Amino acid sequence: MSSSRSDKRRQQIFVETELHTLFRQHHEFKRKAYPEWSSYDGDHRYDDRLTDLSDDASQKRCQKYRAFLRHLETLDFKLLSSEMQRNARLFAWVLSQDIQFHELGLHLLCIDQQEGMHLKFPQWAEVHPLESYAQYQQYFSRLKGFQKQVSDTIDNLSLGLQRGLLHPRCVVEQSLWQMRDLAQADLSRMPLYHPILRHSHHLSSELAQRVQQVAARLITEAVQPAYQQLYDFVREVYLPCCPQASHEVGLSHLPGGKRMYAYWVARHVKDGLDPIDIHAQGHAEIQRLHQRLEPILGRLNLPTHWAHLRDTLRENADYYFSDASLMMAEYAQMLARAKAALPAFFAHLPQTDCVLKELEPWRAAAAPQAYYYTPPQDLSRPGIYYVNTHALHERPKYAMMALTLHEAVPGHHLQLARAIEIPNLPDFRYHIEATAFVEGWALYAESLGFEMGLYDDLQTLGALSFELWRASRLVVDTGLHAMAWSREQAVQYLRDHTLQSETDIQSEVDRYIALPAQALAYKMGERQIVSWREQAQAIWQEDFNLPDFHEVLLRAGSLPLAELQEDMHRYFERGKQVATARKVTASQA
Repeated sequence: MSSSRSDKRRQQIFVETELHTLFRQHHEFKRKAYPEWSSYDGDHRYDDRLTDLSDDASQKRCQKYRAFLRHLETLDFKLLSSEMQRNARLFAWVLSQDIQFHELGLHLLCIDQQEGMHLKFPQWAEVHPLESYAQYQQYFSRLKGFQKQVSDTIDNLSLGLQRGLLHPRCVVEQSLWQMRDLAQADLSRMPLYHPILRHSHHLSSELAQRVQQVAARLITEAVQPAYQQLYDFVREVYLPCCPQASHEVGLSHLPGGKRMYAYWVARHVKDGLDPIDIHAQGHAEIQRLHQRLEPILGRLNLPTHWAHLRDTLRENADYYFSDASLMMAEYAQMLARAKAALPAFFAHLPQTDCVLKELEPWRAAAAPQAYYYTPPQDLSRPGIYYVNTHALHERPKYAMMALTLHEAVPGHHLQLARAIEIPNLPDFRYHIEATAFVEGWALYAESLGFEMGLYDDLQTLGALSFELWRASRLVVDTGLHAMAWSREQAVQYLRDHTLQSETDIQSEVDRYIALPAQALAYKMGERQIVSWREQAQAIWQEDFNLPDFHEVLLRAGSLPLAELQEDMHRYFERGKQVATARKVTASQA
C-alpha cells in the first residue's frame, strides 16, 4: 500500500472513531438526561431518577448539543463511507433540531392536553420493573422527585408568561381538569398505584403490605399535593393570562410564532415548505376524495348530500358499539386478519409481536381514537396498539379496519418495530423523529388495505373518511398557525368536509393547536410515498415488485423524507438499468 493511501486510511479510521465516540457520548448523555425515556427503552440504570425540567437544565442540555455539533463539524465527512456520511448528516440534523427547540423557547410551552408533563409522569409507571424490593425503592424515589418537576414546571410557565409564550385557553383548560383528576383521584383510580397492586402479589404478604403502604403514603402525601399545587398555579395565575379569544389560538399570535411554525414544519415534514402551498394541496385533496366517495355511498344506499350523510352516520346506532368488550373483540379479529395478509406484500416482517390493549380511562377522554407504542430497544416488550373505548357512541365501526392498518400492521408496528430490529445502527438512529415518513407510511398502509382485500364497502367508507380527515389537516393546521384562523373556523371546516364525530373534531382541533405541524406529516408523507411508488412503477414497468419497493422504504429505519429520497433515487437508477437491459435483450431476440 502506498504511503498516501496508508495516510488516507489512517485518517478515515480516525474520523470514523471520532464519530462513533460522539454517537456513544450523545447516547449516554441523553440516557442520563432523560431517565424516564431510558426506562421505557429498557435501560434501567437510572430508574430512581426523573428528568430535570428546569430552564437551567434545559440551557445546559442545549450547550451540550452545541458542543457535540461543533465537534462534528470539525470532521471531514468526505473520508467516510456513504453509510457513515448518512449517519453524520442525520446526527447533525438531530442536534440542530434540539438546539433550535431550546433557542425558540419551546420548552416553556410545557403544559398541554396531549403531551404535558403531568401526563408523562404516570406513563413511566407502566414500564417500571417491580420485581425486587430495590426496584420498589427506585419507584418510590421517582414518586418523591415529582415535587421538583412540578416546581420546575411552574418556574418555566412563569418564564413563558414573562416572554408572552403561552398556550391558548382552550388547551390549558383541558390540562387543568387532567391535573385536577390526578390530584383528587382515590388510590383505586390512581395510575401510579396500579402497578404496585399488580406486581406486589409476587412478594411475601408482609412485604407486599409494606410497599403498598409506602406507595399509598407517597402518592397521597407527596404526588397528589404536587398535582394540586400545579393545578392551583395554572388555574389562578397562568390561565387568566392565556389568550382566550378564539382567533388567537395559533402560533402566529406568539412572539416569534412564524419562526416556531417554520421550525415545526421542517421538523415534522421537510425544510423550506410554504404553508400557503400546503393549504392549497389540502383543498385539492378534499375535492378529489369527495368525488371518490360518491360511488361507495351509492352502493351503501347512503345520502350523498354531505350534511345528510354526516347526520345519518352519526345518528344510526347500528354504526356504533354499545359494549366496549365487543368492540375490542372485533378489533382483535381485524388485527389477526391484517397480520395474516402481510407475507404477500412484504419481504421481511418484524420479529416483535403487536398486541391490542384498551386505553386507560385516566387519559382516554382527551386522547385520539388510538395510539401505537413501540417496543423498547431491547425488545423486551411487544408493540402495543391502544384503542380508545371512551364515548363509544362516537367510535364508528366503519373506521376500525383503517385504524388497525394505520396503528398496527402494516402501519406503525411493521415499520417502527422493523426499524428497532435493524442491527448495528448508531443509537440515535433508533430514535429519530422522522414524522413525515412514519405517519406518511401509516397512512399509505391504510391504502394497502384495498390491495390486501381487507375492505368491504363499509370499511372503504371508513378508509376514505380517514383520508379526508388527514387531507383536512393540511388546511386546518396551516389555517390555524399561518393564516390566523379562529378555533371556530377550524371546527367548522372539519364539520363541513369530514365524517369525524363532534367529539373527535373538538379534540383534533385542540390537538393541532397544541402540536403545530405534526398533523401535516400524515398526508404530506403519504403523498410523497405514493409519488415514489408511481415513479417506480413507471420505471420498472413489468419488473416492478411491490415487496421490493416496500423493502427500499423500510430497510434503513425511520428517515426524514429528504434523506430517504437518496435511497429512492438509487432504486430508480437500478430500475432504469433493468429496463435498458430488457430493451437490449428484446432487440436482439
